[in-house]
Amino acid sequence: MAPHKDIYFFEGQIFDRQTNKCDELSLKQFIPKGCTIKNSKEVFGLVIYTGKDTKLVLNQGKYIQKMSHMSMLMNYYLFLNICLLFILDVLMSQLGNRFWNEAYANEHYYIFPEAQTGRVEIEGYVRKSFFSYYLLFNGVIPLDLVIQFAMVKLIYIGFIESDANMIDVNNSINDAEIKTATAQNF
Repeated sequence: MAPHKDIYFFEGQIFDRQTNKCDELSLKQFIPKGCTIKNSKEVFGLVIYTGKDTKLVLNQGKYIQKMSHMSMLMNYYLFLNICLLFILDVLMSQLGNRFWNEAYANEHYYIFPEAQTGRVEIEGYVRKSFFSYYLLFNGVIPLDLVIQFAMVKLIYIGFIESDANMIDVNNSINDAEIKTATAQNF
């Protein structure tokens, strides 16, 4: 039988080769994952559904992760900053550095030692300059803003959990408890 999504449905057969007997299995013989068996002296078990065939996985839906407006704005601006960083790296290293090296490399022997003996190999310097400009322009991306946003979220969690107005004495035994607070950014 193929696995079925309904958690209240199970059909199967087990065949005993020694006695040539076939027994029908139903929901009474099915033990889902996470159950505890009590008041039984002896139990024989057989794993029948694993991986993607388990009832738990079959019943999982596609869940949409909620994001705050502030997180979406931060993601947008962070993406723009990364694009700006890459564009500036390419422009400065490939265009600016290449033109400057072709025009002035032979005159600046203290920067380019091979300028005294002959022509400067510009391609090697242009490749190296890409990573140099990446390090120089890396301060454009405000990573400290992302970290501060996560820290503010943690502080707010403490305020919410300790707020007396978040406790409903009549309907709840538990205090306000925040299970997760994820900052989903780049």
